[in-house]
Amino acid sequence: MNITDFGKNLFQSELIFKFDCVSNDFFLIAAKHFAQKKDAPWYVGKDPQSGQSLITTGDGSQQHPFLQIKLSADKIVIWAGWHVAYSAWQFWRNNVIVELASISETVPSIFVGTLTTHATITVPEQNLKKVSEIPEFQPLLTFARRYIPADYSGRGAGHSIFLDDSGNRVIETQIGGNLETKENTFLYLHRWLAVDAQKTVSQNLSEHFYAFDELFRKFHDNYVLLLLKK
Repeated sequence: MNITDFGKNLFQSELIFKFDCVSNDFFLIAAKHFAQKKDAPWYVGKDPQSGQSLITTGDGSQQHPFLQIKLSADKIVIWAGWHVAYSAWQFWRNNVIVELASISETVPSIFVGTLTTHATITVPEQNLKKVSEIPEFQPLLTFARRYIPADYSGRGAGHSIFLDDSGNRVIETQIGGNLETKENTFLYLHRWLAVDAQKTVSQNLSEHFYAFDELFRKFHDNYVLLLLKK
């Protein structure tokens, strides 16, 4: 999947359990497993703010993108950022899940609370069109002018949340800008508040990743690209 990339995109997948069920032994085994890899130097440590154990490689440069695994008793997070192509993220994300599953004891899906994946695309303002120049946005702008004064239309941001009928599948989008860096960010998040207890954790994750990839592609192709200058 070809995703807009100016070198600062971020990707994260998070698996949260309903209670503390990841043991200290698993932390140690996982840290040893990745530290012994030959493809890149992996470092282990602890996040002073969250208390999570960290397994990290890369420095965020184009030559060495930033990849990280965060582990705590009730949570596993895999994270990638800066100069990581979406296809590289997909490949690494899927492999990490397989590797973590292979070195851990079987955890029933009934223990899983939520699955969340999100992506953030960062775009310099100079590469964006003005919303007023995009025909697809005109009906929305016309409606907004009924209650938003014209002199408040210089800048804007948006935050939306959508759920399915069951309330267990959530899509969240957030669009905003940074005046200091002159960049705009597009966040797309997909969260499952329940998983299929009859399937393994790996199977649920695979289905979650597949769903996210398809939904994120639509968000990118039909929203983000609409705002980009050719």
